[in-house]
Amino acid sequence: MTAVSPGTVEPPTNVAAVLGSCSNARWMSVTVSWTASPSRGVSGYLIVAFRNDGSVLLVAQAAATDTSVNTTVDKLASGSTTVTFTVTTQTTYGWTAESVRTGSLTC
Repeated sequence: MTAVSPGTVEPPTNVAAVLGSCSNARWMSVTVSWTASPSRGVSGYLIVAFRNDGSVLLVAQAAATDTSVNTTVDKLASGSTTVTFTVTTQTTYGWTAESVRTGSLTC
């Protein structure tokens, strides 16, 4: 039996977020894209948003074959919302690896 360590899972690379549209008071539409993890056993990806109020939101899940997702993020109650994103590799054997954060988007 071969031991598996967290170091064997690579995060997605080239993670980018592009603002699609903004609703004045409610949400922002975003496309998040990435280069797939080369790791074995990839079962999917989790896309997480980090808002400027400190909240962290799971905004989408993607299949192992996906390399982009369109999603929406609720805006803050008042003022503009600045958001960054990460994409986390999920594997069939339980280990995960999170990408670096994207640049900030403001709506």
